[in-house]
Amino acid sequence: MWLVNGRTLIASVVRMPSTSPVRLRTCRRPRVRGGTQTTLRHPLFMVVRMKLATVHGLVDGVGGIDLTVADRDALTAGIGDVRRLIGWARSAEIGLVGALARLSSFPEKDFADATRTGLADGTKALERAETTAAMPELGVALADGEIGVEHVDVANRARRRLDPALRPALDDRSAELAAQAKVT
Repeated sequence: MWLVNGRTLIASVVRMPSTSPVRLRTCRRPRVRGGTQTTLRHPLFMVVRMKLATVHGLVDGVGGIDLTVADRDALTAGIGDVRRLIGWARSAEIGLVGALARLSSFPEKDFADATRTGLADGTKALERAETTAAMPELGVALADGEIGVEHVDVANRARRRLDPALRPALDDRSAELAAQAKVT
């Protein structure tokens, strides 16, 4: 379930061909077609995947750790929470770059200008957006803080090295790859 503009929506991500435009589709009850639920599709799905209340709770928890007296368990839990927050923030960034790519003729430069970084960072952000659009389960896992952006980068490198005709076969395995990334 996702929280969008204060409304809770029941949703799941459906894999779409990487060349097709991304559309937003929501409903109050999930529709079932052939055993799969389809309710929400949008390049920003990753931005709202983790409930904002969860994000606020993670920020409050990490911010409330007193580093001078915290024990080992509290510190390791805090580190895990920071990683989940970083994953959520990276997925938000990826979603925003994906949306920017639809509106801009040079989104890499726009990203570089907005973040005061170089074009290489803008290119990498755009590649991540393309990878998570082609392999949405990785994007969902990143948004939930279950994997790191490094996993998306590995999938991107693998997709780039493959012949374009073979990429859809890899994209179809994104759920399996996301599940494997969660444990490594």
